[in-house]
Amino acid sequence: MENKLITKLAIAILTVINVGLFAYVWIEYYNKFAFQKFRNYGMVAFVIMFYICYRYLAKLYRAYDFASNTIWETTLSQFISLSLSDLLAYVLACIIANYYVSFVPGLIIYILQLTSSLAIVFITKKMLIALIVPLETLVIYGANISEDEVVDFTSKLLRKYSHMFNISKIVNENDSIIKNRMKDVKRVIFVGITRNKRNEFIKYCVETNQSFYFVPDIEDLLIRNCEIKHFIDTPIMHYDSFDDRKAFYVVKRAFDILASFMLLVILSPAMLVTAIAIKLDDGGPVFFKQERETINGRVFKVLKFRSMRVNAEENGFMPAVKDDDRITRVGKIIRKNRIDELPQLFNVLIGQMSLVGPRPEPALLVSDYEKIIPEFRYRRRVKGGITGYAQVYGKYNTSPEDKLKLDLIYIEDMSFILDIKVLLLTVKTIFIPEASEGFEKRKNEIIREAERKVG
Repeated sequence: MENKLITKLAIAILTVINVGLFAYVWIEYYNKFAFQKFRNYGMVAFVIMFYICYRYLAKLYRAYDFASNTIWETTLSQFISLSLSDLLAYVLACIIANYYVSFVPGLIIYILQLTSSLAIVFITKKMLIALIVPLETLVIYGANISEDEVVDFTSKLLRKYSHMFNISKIVNENDSIIKNRMKDVKRVIFVGITRNKRNEFIKYCVETNQSFYFVPDIEDLLIRNCEIKHFIDTPIMHYDSFDDRKAFYVVKRAFDILASFMLLVILSPAMLVTAIAIKLDDGGPVFFKQERETINGRVFKVLKFRSMRVNAEENGFMPAVKDDDRITRVGKIIRKNRIDELPQLFNVLIGQMSLVGPRPEPALLVSDYEKIIPEFRYRRRVKGGITGYAQVYGKYNTSPEDKLKLDLIYIEDMSFILDIKVLLLTVKTIFIPEASEGFEKRKNEIIREAERKVG
């Protein structure tokens, strides 16, 4: 209870300070330029607009997750939320005034907002660390996952959520005293257990008021949006095909054309500088083309800035690994900040890709993935994108199965609002190095071994 109270208090203080500072600079300076008439109405409208924008972005970027995020992550989320909110207000002020308005007063207030936010985030984090006691947790795994994968799963979970989970035991689903073990903990996590066992354990948790988490199967994600129909006295679940979303696809394509064209114009100086840097670095070609697979199995050539040495794949396709010696000096910079992906805006403009969608996989690997995970073909139901749900909630080295699960969440929930959300979240991933890490060598070996077994 104390933890929630501290979090709510911190959110309230951040909101009052940041909205208050914006209101001050708007009332004292920008309002008189933006509104010659109806100044009071304009003032109120802009303060409310900033409040809504800031609060929405802060929630989207998890700028209030003080306990789960590091101080750096929370501060970064505050930075992006404030930057976009302040920038929107400033641009609108110039548009309404119909001339350039000085940005200096706004910049001063912006610096004060960031400084105060950093102080509040730091104090809140330290208080929560001192107060939070993680709950005793049991992890149960089954035949669908190996012991190494369970260890990897728990280590990733504890890396960020050790304040929530104190994993005291990891046991197999066939453990003889498993229900007694479940009684001794506050939380249970099911990972890769068989469906029959999961059903049994979930019923037991419900009967004993036990809190539990489980990693969903692909089937769970496919039916998560089913609608309950009451045709008769027996409940019927209805899965509605998304093929009837024709209006959405028209809007999505129109947005892709408009946004990709505008981004190409705005980013053209940066793209020109990148092209020159690549050419000067080793004299090789500026662009790299690779066959990728998209909707309905169509194969196209994705366009990227070349970040590896010439002929890096002469021995066949191999995903990048950490400290890969094939990556050039310029390549290290542009890969870190995702600049190498910018030429794909041309793919979007001509209709081969979308801004948002499952990342199109190399055509050479798709058949291999489908042999290992047959459901991988479900990604073909929509057009591939520059960014996607798996990119903002996963990493470059997220396993193919987990990427598929994330992509299926997007495919089943597809909407224009979700596309905007993913695009906004993509802004944050640019600043997080771990999101663009290469495949670990061991994971490459696993992929190759799997290919040999099914080949």
